[in-house]
Amino acid sequence: MRILNLLVAGLMAVSSIAASADELSPAYAGVRVGTASYGFTGTKNNSGTTTSVYAGYVFGERNDNGIITTKALEVSFITVGKLKDDANILDVSSSIIDLSLIQRANFGAFNMRGGMGLASSKLTYGTSTSSTAQQRVGISANLGAGYNVTKNITVGVDAAFYPMASAIAQTYATNFNLGAAYRF
Repeated sequence: MRILNLLVAGLMAVSSIAASADELSPAYAGVRVGTASYGFTGTKNNSGTTTSVYAGYVFGERNDNGIITTKALEVSFITVGKLKDDANILDVSSSIIDLSLIQRANFGAFNMRGGMGLASSKLTYGTSTSSTAQQRVGISANLGAGYNVTKNITVGVDAAFYPMASAIAQTYATNFNLGAAYRF
């Protein structure tokens, strides 16, 4: 939660600086909501609701005959809702911090993202009160498309692949998201 507060405070500072400029600043922020699924070894996939807050900084834009390509660095804080295995033995709450390098064509029209994610999970076993925390670092990837509603607002869909921490297996979560971003 502390990370989320710092992220919001930073976005407010950047937006107040950028509000005085007529052209777009290199900073942007957004939210995503979707579903995640992942499987334990020997069980079916499980699913839960995901929410994420992210902020990014555009460090390169190029216009080649009307096709604008953008490079950006983005940090995301993702929460994965309660996930349970098929036998209802495990109850998993997870959060992921992801740092990604982004390549976009026509800012938001098509994007690819790749980076490193740090997953942190709390696992509770059955009806007992015992739980354990797990952490894992892994590769993340994303493919998405968006539409520029205005020069500042983009809405989009994406599919993402994030590392998950599990006491049973090193696994990944597959997310499908809807989101919106604001470029200051």
